[in-house]
This record gives sequence, C-alpha cells and structure tokens, in this order.
Amino acid sequence: MEISKIKNYKLIQTENQTKQYEVLKIFIKNYIKHITELRYQKAFEEEQNTMTVSILNLLKNMLLFGMYDTRKSLDHLLRELLNLLHGTCDVTTVEE
Repeated sequence: MEISKIKNYKLIQTENQTKQYEVLKIFIKNYIKHITELRYQKAFEEEQNTMTVSILNLLKNMLLFGMYDTRKSLDHLLRELLNLLHGTCDVTTVEE
C-alpha cells in the first residue's frame, strides 16, 4: 500500500490510546539515542543494522498511524534522527 493512501488515516483516536504506547516510544527514543552516541555505524554489523532498520520502520508506522500526533511529541527524536543520518564517520570494514 502506498504511503500517500494511508497518510491521512489515523488509527489512534484518543489520548488514552496514545499513552498505551509510551513504553514503546521510550524504547525507540533510547535505542536511537544509543546508536547515535556511538558516533558511527558499522556496515559489517548486519544484526545491529537490521535492528536499526526495523526500529526506524516501526517509528515510521507509528507516525503514519498517529501515535506521534504533535510536533512536541517528535522534538525529542528529531535531533537523534539527524545525528543518525550523519554518516561521515561510518565504517564499512573491520579494518577501518
């Protein structure tokens, strides 16, 4: 299904429904923060990279379904996500 087709669909309708996912939001925030604190990613660590992609996909789906419904709820993630995208120090082989 294309993102544009589900973009306006909001699964989570009430504040109580949103709050039940707070533990998951905290886990995502802490995971992304941990990855960015390492200052670089290692392309050869396939399990770690697969986990990171899974977490980012989960975050995307949570955004699409309205679990982050305000800019304020996203502010704590934006800086970490930008740091994650900064790949100038990333390494591709063990020797680097």
